[in-house]
Amino acid sequence: GRIEGSKGCYQLFEYYLKLLKDLKDIPDLVLAGYDVIGVPRHDKIKYLGFVSETEKYSLLKNARLLVMPSPYESLSLVTLESLGCGTAVLVNGECEVLKGHCVRSNAGLWYQNYDEFAECLNFLCSNPTVLKKMGENGREYIKRNYTWEKVEMKYLELLDALTKK
Repeated sequence: GRIEGSKGCYQLFEYYLKLLKDLKDIPDLVLAGYDVIGVPRHDKIKYLGFVSETEKYSLLKNARLLVMPSPYESLSLVTLESLGCGTAVLVNGECEVLKGHCVRSNAGLWYQNYDEFAECLNFLCSNPTVLKKMGENGREYIKRNYTWEKVEMKYLELLDALTKK
């Protein structure tokens, strides 16, 4: 992906750096992709640059959670990939699509301001049992809705409905 302002990264960096002043124990922020805006330099912020698909899936599977800060998504492939890997998500609640994935899957939380971001991140990082259950919920959500077979079936049903009109 891209690390850029329109993806909510300025706000993510602002919130994360502010939270570091209050909670030293939060996990590192690990970013991968093309850096458009300049990733802040900090010991707890790790910028990996581009990674292979194999590395991406390894990162997603081994992450405590995925933070998706974008307020403008029409689907968010990386969010779905994270859920499919069994990794919970924390998303920008200004994006109805991302919030909808969380509501339907029970595999993530959302925030709309700094206080909510801080509380959600602290809650998720302090509750490994909840994170594990959210991860399981995410995997099931993807199996129910986004496998190739499910997507193909939805397209065929749509095409069938259109030809009957």
